[in-house]
Amino acid sequence: MQDQDQQGSAETTPQQPATRIVLFSSADVASTIGRPGLLEGRAPDAAVVRLPALRYDVLLQQLNGAHPPRGAPEALTAGLTAAANQLDDAATRLVVLSLGTAFAAPGVLRHVSSGWLFPVPDGDLPVTDAEREWLATECEPASALPLSTALDHLATILGLLAVADRAVVVFNVSTYDPADRTHRHTHDSGDPYAVEANRAIARLERIADQIGVRIVDVDGALAELGAARHVPAAGSFDASAAEFITEDAILLVDRSGALQSSIQPAFMVVAVPEYDRRTLEGSIARWHAEAGEPVAEGDPLFDLRFEGLAYVAGMTGRGGTPRQPRRVSKTGGDPAPILTVRVVAGSDGHLHSIVAGEGAKVRVGDAAAVVTASPRTDPPPRLSSAPQFRTGIRLVER
Repeated sequence: MQDQDQQGSAETTPQQPATRIVLFSSADVASTIGRPGLLEGRAPDAAVVRLPALRYDVLLQQLNGAHPPRGAPEALTAGLTAAANQLDDAATRLVVLSLGTAFAAPGVLRHVSSGWLFPVPDGDLPVTDAEREWLATECEPASALPLSTALDHLATILGLLAVADRAVVVFNVSTYDPADRTHRHTHDSGDPYAVEANRAIARLERIADQIGVRIVDVDGALAELGAARHVPAAGSFDASAAEFITEDAILLVDRSGALQSSIQPAFMVVAVPEYDRRTLEGSIARWHAEAGEPVAEGDPLFDLRFEGLAYVAGMTGRGGTPRQPRRVSKTGGDPAPILTVRVVAGSDGHLHSIVAGEGAKVRVGDAAAVVTASPRTDPPPRLSSAPQFRTGIRLVER
């Protein structure tokens, strides 16, 4: 995977080519952030490409540059080549995958002579009768991919994407299976879905720790909501849970910086970020940067302190116990939880002015400061119309 030259335009600061987001549209991705218009509405300058979900061995085959055998249906090979090209293009800044593909992978054919893998063509692909005959005589159904092998392939794919400087978001899976009524199993019967799902999640978390993959915690979200009410079948969730999970996924995509404009605007607002669903309001504990100074990617901007964390109505704990909407008292009763996070710059710029000084009470989304692409002293336009400056969050105290 090769990077390409970057281009800019007049009166702007060149950052990168037009942003592209690649979604592999498994059912969980498609029903959340893959919904048409959702990401496009948040980043009008970003191209969102939705590709069919591919079994991990097929995707890895394409990333490794394997060539199809002679006579292979063009409709199939063109789609696979397009997927590899999208991931190889330097404009692709974010890739979204699902761990669920390891459990519900699309059907695959294997070319007997070369071992090349094809997704099973569906009725929408323009495959001719002759090509279908070629598939029937030259190919055979590929054997099922063992979970351990699928996870090995996923680890390799994520490593390749990390080396190519692609941000990656992966949806994990719910460990709840409403059809599982057993309380114990034997080695002869095989592991139940919940055991396999827990094993896969643990492996994904180890991979994420090593290469910085962001994980949409579908399992945790459904546990909070009450999986028994929102999981109709193993590996799936209903529409109301999809809305809940979409919020978490959007937050991770925002943190990846992929929705940032490809050309840095003149004025940008540093918004008070959300750490999780409980962090609704807090205060500026300390500023590390001063107005008029340049800031570089990764530089600390300010510390944000949240106290008396709020719980969201309708949330339940992992045991299914309902959490009543409340705010922990700051005087008497339970001690108020305290959370301090450090907000850091997500790209280079100049701190034009500070809007919320130390000690100021703020809510998530409020303007904390204004950043400019280059040094300037003229007043910014209306803050409500200015785009957001990309930031990151680091936990300081809990």
